[in-house]
Amino acid sequence: MELIILLAVLLVLYFAFMQILAPSPRVKAQKSTAKSRNPYHAVSIMSDKECCNAAVEIEGKRFLSADAPILPLKQCSAATCRCRYEHFEDRRVVGSDRRLDYGITHDLYGAFGEVNRRDRPQGRRATDKHTIELI
Repeated sequence: MELIILLAVLLVLYFAFMQILAPSPRVKAQKSTAKSRNPYHAVSIMSDKECCNAAVEIEGKRFLSADAPILPLKQCSAATCRCRYEHFEDRRVVGSDRRLDYGITHDLYGAFGEVNRRDRPQGRRATDKHTIELI
């Protein structure tokens, strides 16, 4: 009889301990979305032909998702806002290298045997697509 009571108490303690250690479904959902969230995810605002001036001014500009303006824009003058977000992996645009391509840095680059690795289309992140463009 004492053995049965002891086993019952141990069983209750085991299940109580497992409940305490098991993460709730809410915590599981937060962990899964945190893993899949890209810190460089970007959006741009796209609009129809009949849009307000505020949308035209920033149309096509990429914002980090956390910094993007909320739609409808505060300055929106349209009766019904038809603006929407277009999603991108990051803010970079293919072919938009903002570094200066002239001057002393351009003239002296390679004078000491350096190899320009910036012409490669891929980035340094693991999520960057490694493709080669054929001309």
